[in-house]
Amino acid sequence: AALWLLIRLAVAASCRLVKRAGRSRQFLRAVSTPAALLGAVLVGRTLGPLVGASIVARQGMSWLLEITGWAACGWVALRVVDGLGESALRRLSHKGRLNATSIVQFAVRIAKAALAVATFMAILDALGFDVTAAVAALGIGGIALALGAQKTVENLLASLSILSDRPFRIGETCRFGTLVGTVEEIGMRSSRIRTLDGTLLTIPNSILSNAEIENYTRRSKALFKPVFHVATASPPAEIERLLRAMRDALSGDPRIEGEAARVRLLTPTADRLPIEVFATIRTHDFDAFLAIQEELMLKLLRIVHAGSLRLAPPEIAVAPGAAAPAPIEDPADRGGAP
Repeated sequence: AALWLLIRLAVAASCRLVKRAGRSRQFLRAVSTPAALLGAVLVGRTLGPLVGASIVARQGMSWLLEITGWAACGWVALRVVDGLGESALRRLSHKGRLNATSIVQFAVRIAKAALAVATFMAILDALGFDVTAAVAALGIGGIALALGAQKTVENLLASLSILSDRPFRIGETCRFGTLVGTVEEIGMRSSRIRTLDGTLLTIPNSILSNAEIENYTRRSKALFKPVFHVATASPPAEIERLLRAMRDALSGDPRIEGEAARVRLLTPTADRLPIEVFATIRTHDFDAFLAIQEELMLKLLRIVHAGSLRLAPPEIAVAPGAAAPAPIEDPADRGGAP
């Protein structure tokens, strides 16, 4: 009790000189009780021989002080781990790295569990129990648990890899393989992705760590690369007019990087002539890119339909051995307007 009172007075005096006294005072008050208990153990071990106590009394007191000392050490260690965890969480919150808070919380739980087991083993050893068999059983049980929870361990290691590499963060829009969505949560086992159609998808971190990730939020610009297909029988003069009209429509647009977009006629295939538009849009926002892309596509489609050219029908995959579909007939072939 005297040590506890002395530590409290020292805490009150030191907090006046330490910056952020509120946090420091809270931590020191939490440590004061186990620290006073540990100090009492040290004082008891020191004063035992000095007061002339008998060997039998000192042996019994030594047994009690050893148990109390291990309990006090474990108590102090748990308080220190709590303080370090809270400090790390405050720093992560200040830096905006909220996705790493789960890993810190998990690490704190693992450290506290390990300290509790170690303290319990030390107390059992002080009581005279043979802890060798218990330690061996814990090792075998840990191996069996690791083998049984192989997928869980794999997801845990994958989450550590994601949090260290940081290929994406909460609130960023990314493409994971063929899936496009916004990251809402990064957990220790899985992450939650909000897809473009509004559904919430939960994906294990082991799959995300091995997936091809394209981060749309972090890009400085966006690529606009549509391809228009016209029939191979189209007159060259009309195709030349279409190419010139597309270039004139996109030239001078402030949203496009460079003087103008590149509009080129590519190598023709058996039944179509591909016209590729290649431009870079000055935006990193995914929603803004979709809006600009829609506006540019409508502008180009109006140019195509303003002349006599028509876009070729989409290619239809034919299964082996199946009959080819009938060609789409144009009304102009039946005597209508060209």
